[in-house]
Amino acid sequence: MRKVYVDRKELPGAINVNIKDAEVIPAGTTIYSMSVYHKNEEYQKYVNDYDI
Repeated sequence: MRKVYVDRKELPGAINVNIKDAEVIPAGTTIYSMSVYHKNEEYQKYVNDYDI
């Protein structure tokens, strides 16, 4: 099976990739937001390390 990498950094909107006999792998930058309500040590580590 072929692997197709999709650079999400260059395609920021919603996309649909349908390729027969291929595994589509999202690459680039993906950001998942987290509520401040869930703030804990791990959350604070990312804030400190990545200035977010």
